[in-house]
Amino acid sequence: MSRNTNIEPAAHGEVQIVIHPRSLADWKRWTLALGVDDAESKNTGGALVARFKYRGVRARLVGYGVPALLDEALRRRNTAVAR
Repeated sequence: MSRNTNIEPAAHGEVQIVIHPRSLADWKRWTLALGVDDAESKNTGGALVARFKYRGVRARLVGYGVPALLDEALRRRNTAVAR
């Protein structure tokens, strides 16, 4: 998991975990470790925000750069299919 992690209070009594994953595999490790369903995440442009409960505590996982990582993976996939 990334060294660039901040855990801080967020609005509405949530705990906010901020990460800067370097790959989609990094993002996936965090979502699996925390039990996050990233299918229900919200794209804010520069980050993907996933709300979830961890051991009964409301939390949000903020992955800065994840939308760009997803776009790049989709571009690579589309290029490979087009060939």
